[in-house]
Amino acid sequence: MSDKHYDITIVGGGLIGISLACALRGSGLSIALIEAGNLSKDKAMQAPDHYDDRVIALAYGSRLIYEKMGLWSALEPASTAIKDIHISDRGHFSFCRLHSHEVGVAALGYVIAARAIGVGLLPAVNADIYSPAQAGKLQIQPDYVELPVINRENAEKHTIQTRLLVAADGGQSAIARQLNIDMDSYEYGQTAVIANVTLGLPHHNQAYERFTNTGPMALLPRNEQEAALVWTVGSEQAKPLLDLSEREFLAILQQRFGWRQGKFLQVGQRSAFPLVRSQARESFRQRVVVIGNAAHSMHPAAGQGLNLGLRDVAALAQLLQQAQKNATDVGANSLLKAYDRARSRDQDHIMSLTDALVRVFSNEQPLLTVGRNLGLLALSHLPPLKRLFIRHTAGLMGSGLR
Repeated sequence: MSDKHYDITIVGGGLIGISLACALRGSGLSIALIEAGNLSKDKAMQAPDHYDDRVIALAYGSRLIYEKMGLWSALEPASTAIKDIHISDRGHFSFCRLHSHEVGVAALGYVIAARAIGVGLLPAVNADIYSPAQAGKLQIQPDYVELPVINRENAEKHTIQTRLLVAADGGQSAIARQLNIDMDSYEYGQTAVIANVTLGLPHHNQAYERFTNTGPMALLPRNEQEAALVWTVGSEQAKPLLDLSEREFLAILQQRFGWRQGKFLQVGQRSAFPLVRSQARESFRQRVVVIGNAAHSMHPAAGQGLNLGLRDVAALAQLLQQAQKNATDVGANSLLKAYDRARSRDQDHIMSLTDALVRVFSNEQPLLTVGRNLGLLALSHLPPLKRLFIRHTAGLMGSGLR
């Protein structure tokens, strides 16, 4: 067993964890990154095996965060720009189109596989990587956190002492559980069915958000005539959809989505995951901070999950870099309180907005149906309101950037 000392230790080598490590490169801070899966910079171009083929909708604000890190050029070739979003309510007359040029940006967002983000970011990580490894029981001292780290392949053990521990270990965070941080959680009773589909017509960089009585259906542009489908259904409907033949699945998809993109020609492998909202009641404890999905996870209706986490990364990195520049303690309670103040409003707002969208657009009560259709009409015909909504959609509010 050997002892290691770091300024920052990040538990979780997913997209949020490695994004924070990238944001802190060149800061002069010593960093450790602990990941339960296999994470090797030597194999980066083969794609880290714990990243999957999930498709991510990166908001334009997230592009700005990666640009500030100097890493957007590594991600852009694997991405497809979203220049317009078509929003509609199935079975009703109203719809709204959002255009990137209305707020003066090149795109509202970008569609990219999680695996491609990992491949693009991992070579830029400047940290000691412990992988595949498990973090053990924390011992919190006044000036540091001590934790054992065990390699899951060869059982090699290290004891790490760190001035700040960052929990970026995703939903059901083991670090948050160790600290008995309470989570406010809600199960929607919905499941997202995801797949890649081939379209009959070019998408022209337009995404679709179609609200139905079972939940929202998103179609995100990829390549010229391909799209990523995120189809929210009642949990009891998910398995039957997965079990359908390709022909049967495409027929139901066509009936639910319509013909705006012509005939759906093919569907790739389908998978599903249950939808749960959860939010930590505390974002930090002494010398420990919780970020990304470890602190908040939400319904994919507004496509804000990873984008919200990246704004956590931007705000925390900015505070840590300033502390290092001023030669102050990166794990000080005052810094963690400043982080909480910087992020709590944005987190609460996005969580509440996403939850409201799901509840309003999944409800077929007549008054709500009329109200939401009037809302879509108002969004189309009131430019100031529309621009504000577009800025939220593009992740240009509360980015944590200066």
